[in-house]
Amino acid sequence: MLWVGTARIDDIDAARVNFLSTLASQASVLIENARLFQTAEGGRQRLHTILSSTRDAILVVDADGRLQMANPAAERLLSLDRSVTGKQIADIELPKQLTEALVAQTMTLRRMRRYQLALPKSLRSSVEVSSDDESLPSIEVLLEDGRTFYASVAPVTSDEGVTLGVVVVMRDVTHFKELDALKSEFVATVSHDLRAPLTFMRGYTTMLSMVGDLNNRQRDYMQRILEGIEQMNGLVGDLLDLRRVEAGVGIRKEPCRLGLIMVESVEAIRARANAKGVELRLEPSEGSPTVIGDRTLLRQSLSNVVDNAVKYTPSGGKVAVGLDITEDTATIRVTDNGIGISSADQVRLFEKFYRIKRRETSNIQGTGLGLALARSIIDRHGGRVWVDSALNKGSTFFIQLPLPPEGSADPRSE
Repeated sequence: MLWVGTARIDDIDAARVNFLSTLASQASVLIENARLFQTAEGGRQRLHTILSSTRDAILVVDADGRLQMANPAAERLLSLDRSVTGKQIADIELPKQLTEALVAQTMTLRRMRRYQLALPKSLRSSVEVSSDDESLPSIEVLLEDGRTFYASVAPVTSDEGVTLGVVVVMRDVTHFKELDALKSEFVATVSHDLRAPLTFMRGYTTMLSMVGDLNNRQRDYMQRILEGIEQMNGLVGDLLDLRRVEAGVGIRKEPCRLGLIMVESVEAIRARANAKGVELRLEPSEGSPTVIGDRTLLRQSLSNVVDNAVKYTPSGGKVAVGLDITEDTATIRVTDNGIGISSADQVRLFEKFYRIKRRETSNIQGTGLGLALARSIIDRHGGRVWVDSALNKGSTFFIQLPLPPEGSADPRSE
């Protein structure tokens, strides 16, 4: 409020009223700007305090690929100084995996930004990039000192839905990787040592009928023992396969017809799907691209994913396997209308021995290794595996593999 007093009433004419009104309006604008600045500065100070205090390394990159901010943890971890702010990511000395991922993502976001700006403002939010989008992956970054960091990438958007860039949060997971390596080594050793006694057990169990006649109950018990031994053999086999894949031992690199792998994988599970009353369908595709890899392992990876879909789809449900092809990648889709997967379970879904604990899954047999093995195989082939699901709405698993450049020479088997 602006109060003005005068000794003579005729001193306040229309011109002075207009001048005082303008002055009051300008003063109110200045006061509001000062208030907004104070609010913004307070928010900036709080954000600066948070970013300076966190132990996670945080980088902010704009859609043009320039580094806009690195918090103190990132500066210490990556040996950065303030002079790198504003430089292109490709010109900054960062771990190779991180540089390649950020360069690729900023190119994608730049195209997305141009597309968004060409749309009316009311439609921009409908094409906003989600943090769960496949173009924004999470990667593992291995530093020269042996430490491993998990880098998650998320988009930064304006209030109008325009993509401004990405933010990268890097968390130290070295301890968890070491524990996982120790667990894998222990499990591999125990699995190898279990092979011999299981073989003896199966051999002597099958010989029981040779030393005398068995009654019906004894034959039933013997059959249950053999079924248990076969389950243990399957578990041991999966563990040893997983160990071999993680070590990269004996993996062949040769041209493989992806369409044929899909047919073989689906047919291997069809009898199980029919027995459960689940419709298993292979969708037609526009082509059958050739990928470079180990045909047996790729077939096993897809079979594990399809088998998982059949397991968690109730009787009367449907499972469809399809293929999407782009210039650089081939993506297999395994879609079901089963029980779905919660967001909390999706985070750990591909871990070894992890199984969803719900009332609907208590009677479903499994070791928790099928999806872990599938992901390890695809990782070894330079691809990716991820899932899109919601509770009681079914799931879609994606297996994405890179396609070789046209005219490239076939690699030799390792």
